[in-house]
Amino acid sequence: MKKKVSIRAVLIVVLVIACGLAAVIPMITVKAEPDAGAAKGPDRQYVQGMQLTFSALAVRTDNSIRTIVKSEQDKQKVSEADKASALQKARQARQKAQEKKQAVQTAPIQGNGTPIMGTSSVTADKMAALYREKASYPAKALKKGGAGSIEEFCDIIAEEAEAEGVRADVVFAQAMVETGWLRFRGSDSITQYNFAGLGTVGDGKPGNSFPDVRTGIRAQVQHLKAYACTDELNGAKVDKRFDKVKRGCAPYIEWLGMQENPQGLGWASGEDYGNKLLKIISDMQSL
Repeated sequence: MKKKVSIRAVLIVVLVIACGLAAVIPMITVKAEPDAGAAKGPDRQYVQGMQLTFSALAVRTDNSIRTIVKSEQDKQKVSEADKASALQKARQARQKAQEKKQAVQTAPIQGNGTPIMGTSSVTADKMAALYREKASYPAKALKKGGAGSIEEFCDIIAEEAEAEGVRADVVFAQAMVETGWLRFRGSDSITQYNFAGLGTVGDGKPGNSFPDVRTGIRAQVQHLKAYACTDELNGAKVDKRFDKVKRGCAPYIEWLGMQENPQGLGWASGEDYGNKLLKIISDMQSL
């Protein structure tokens, strides 16, 4: 690999040559003319010739040095220009990537499915009736949180869902899927009053905790609303993860599963998540 010639090295060489010339010329002159006016004829011509030769050599050396310095400066300018061009291209690439991402995020979502927002297809009584068919209500654990019976639990769901315009049957079905019909066999405990796995990412660590059943249900309702639409919340925000959702990315129950969501931005990563909720809703409707 060729070594790069630096301007500093060139200047050192110049200085050495200049010092050598400065030392040699006087010596030749002194040798040729031991005293003033002594050199005559051929000797004087020899001295003059040598002086001219060294003068020409100095000029050529100076020109060569200028050429080398200019070449190094030109290379440096080209290098800086290439660097500036590369930075400009990188900025343009980042800008295009950002614009593409923004276009995807702001693109209107179109499709057909079962809406999350709206009026529940079943009453709180039907929710409670299906639950009694599937499991035994943990009254002792949930009474401390303000829901001593399944009827109280379903009434809270109906009230909180209606307050935000979310379908209560969707809230109930999701709570049952996420908690295993209130058995809480995952990383969250029943005393966290977290009925939708909010903040649970599958690493064995518990998710968010809430002070009571109503607050936990309210957070779930708000999180569903974040996915389903871009409307503002009607009540005070208790969902700690509300702002982490791309608003309106899953207006349909079927799109709550990441694998079924067109943008891959659903609630859960499991396959066919939305249809699991629809199955529970269908079971309630058939009662």
